[in-house]
Amino acid sequence: MRLFIAINFSNEMKAALLGCINQLADQGICCNFTANKNLHLTLAFIGETDKVSLIKNIINEIKFKPFNISLKGYGYFHDLLWIGIEHNPNLLDIAIALQNKLLENEFNIKQQIFKPHITIARKIQNNNNIKLSVPSAKCTVNKISLMKSSRINGKIVYTEIL
Repeated sequence: MRLFIAINFSNEMKAALLGCINQLADQGICCNFTANKNLHLTLAFIGETDKVSLIKNIINEIKFKPFNISLKGYGYFHDLLWIGIEHNPNLLDIAIALQNKLLENEFNIKQQIFKPHITIARKIQNNNNIKLSVPSAKCTVNKISLMKSSRINGKIVYTEIL
């Protein structure tokens, strides 16, 4: 299974992100938009593995009190457009703890600085004229989820399995 650990959003946060996607669509931007049900914040990408029980144990070891995250700004990674998350020490602590525990358990994950972002569009052909107004939306984080990535009928589908 292709797995990753993520934060799933409240309906209100998804509505704000969908508003950003609609802004892009209204500008006639050519790209592949992220489906509303697939909007999430990746904390750790694991990739192909069958060690689901071990990953569930790692997630359960991460203890935290609920906290809020807020949208802030946008940017690009090559042909991806993302919405940023305002700096949050709690979020950073969780991402680092997950990365360290995955590495301790010999998962072959890419070690990198955590840059929280939400991909809303892929394969953007021209990002020079994009104007995007990111709303001031927030969401309470009280759970982290193990997610499975599948391709069904040619579309990417993310399913929560924990």
